[in-house]
Amino acid sequence: MKTSYKNSHIILLLIFLIPLLAKAEVPEEGNAAVELSQFSAVWIDNIIALSWNTTVERNNLGFEIERRGQFDIRWSTVGFVRGSGRDLNGRAYSYTEHLVPDKVMMYRIRQVTNDGRSLVSPALTLVPNGLSNSFCVRTANSNPFRSWANAEFVLAREGRVSLKVYDIHGNQKLCIADNAELAAGHHVIPFGSQKLPQGTYTVRLITADGIRSSMMMRL
Repeated sequence: MKTSYKNSHIILLLIFLIPLLAKAEVPEEGNAAVELSQFSAVWIDNIIALSWNTTVERNNLGFEIERRGQFDIRWSTVGFVRGSGRDLNGRAYSYTEHLVPDKVMMYRIRQVTNDGRSLVSPALTLVPNGLSNSFCVRTANSNPFRSWANAEFVLAREGRVSLKVYDIHGNQKLCIADNAELAAGHHVIPFGSQKLPQGTYTVRLITADGIRSSMMMRL
């Protein structure tokens, strides 16, 4: 049955169109065990769909699917897709799983040979809908606050970021970050407000995707 995603909301699509796995020398062949030409990931509602293509396969047992959250230390193996063993024309592969989109996730595939060796692809970062546009200012307790706060936001892609504080008249009072280069994913940037008088302020996050604002109150 053909699956249609016409009415689904695609969260993020990342595609690599260059060879991704380093070449592993196989003694009996003297060539790469597997050459990966494309690796993509799509988050559609509660479904993660991975797909990848190979251009050649030798001695290929299969692919382990590895996943971790942005702040997790270790990668977890969540699935396995069996390879063709040997196919000089390459093949197309896919893997899907159900996952509630509540945080930034990363996926990669580990190609395993029949003799136990492995090679790992670059990781793809998936940002769930809602988080990709989220931005807030918070403290350990609440907003309003007295001295320290956190600017918390998620970037769907790597890029330059400016983070500044303005008073109710539009005057800049603090510069937290000025054109800083940040990676895709979830970020928490603490800043002090000791120099600000009591009052209401706007914190502006400026990225290539636009400007997002959050209100804060200094006690």
